[in-house]
Amino acid sequence: MLIALAGLACFALGAVLMGRWVTGGAAPTQAPIATPGRATASGGAGTPVPSTGSTSADVVVNQGDTLADVADRLQAAGIIQSAALFRLDVKLHNLDATIQPGTYHVTSGMTTDEIVSALHRVPAKPNASVLFKEGWRLEEDAAALEADHVVKASEYSDAATHAGPYKAHYSFLSDVPDSAPLNGYLFPDTYDFAEPTPAADVIDRQLSRFDEVVTPEMRAEAQKSKHSLRDVVIIASIVEREVRVADERPTIAGLYWNRLKDSEGLFADPTVQYAIGWQPAAKTWWKVLTADDLKVDSPYNTYRTKGLPPGPICNPGLSSIEASLQPQGDYKYMVAKNDGSGTHAFAKTLAEHNANVQKYQK
Repeated sequence: MLIALAGLACFALGAVLMGRWVTGGAAPTQAPIATPGRATASGGAGTPVPSTGSTSADVVVNQGDTLADVADRLQAAGIIQSAALFRLDVKLHNLDATIQPGTYHVTSGMTTDEIVSALHRVPAKPNASVLFKEGWRLEEDAAALEADHVVKASEYSDAATHAGPYKAHYSFLSDVPDSAPLNGYLFPDTYDFAEPTPAADVIDRQLSRFDEVVTPEMRAEAQKSKHSLRDVVIIASIVEREVRVADERPTIAGLYWNRLKDSEGLFADPTVQYAIGWQPAAKTWWKVLTADDLKVDSPYNTYRTKGLPPGPICNPGLSSIEASLQPQGDYKYMVAKNDGSGTHAFAKTLAEHNANVQKYQK
């Protein structure tokens, strides 16, 4: 998406410019510098300040990035000495640039206008647009990344297997065990990545998106309902895999919360599907369950274990998270109608449920 730097609002000398440089797509994030360099300096628009060394760097510009984001990366790479002065120089010299998301090669000793000029040329490296679907588990995200040549699936999976390294930067992970995978928090969306991008930077993009979408108000709503955010995400992940008709999300979320409140088993097929895992013959992570599948020995088998499973079973979208925060109904049972609509028949009592099973499961 093309963005122009012209027309930025005038600020007082020394003010920080925060105008959006690239719009659309994911929220602003701290993208990687592929080749960090030695410290140098940035002079005026026409004349560089002598530097103490020479280096180069590949600067990644993502959709949604601000001028401040890019300036910070230039400073971190050692291309400029001060991000604030760089932004001020852009403003004072009324520099104009049209830029696309991508990876751009810059070197120390360049003037501000040379850097801006470099940043509106054709990107040095191609960008891959990767769609992470709602309801995918992290292994499915990994496969999509490898297919688009962003990062190897094994590298991404290994990096997403433990939440510990990311907890210091994302407060919403505070109740996630260090050794737990990041399933549930790798927010599903379409992202643009350079080819290649380190696995940790991909994960940071997804976690930053979750941090933006799951607002402080939503987190306060979870506390008000006396549920941890992690419990909300776990329920949302089950709802995401269970629902076929969007209107049923709040009802199904309410059904699972009601079962938990009454200390009953969830009896959720998606958790068993998660426990069973990869199906080589069908080449999929999900399958139609058999009676034997329901006997699998796993803490994720909610037919055998009461309460919530140890963690989310997939990465839910915003609608499922909202439904888990605002559940509806006092149902505790459901059965698929098997009429092609994807809808369920809901019941409050076991007797009503058994009648529905006789009606819809012939």
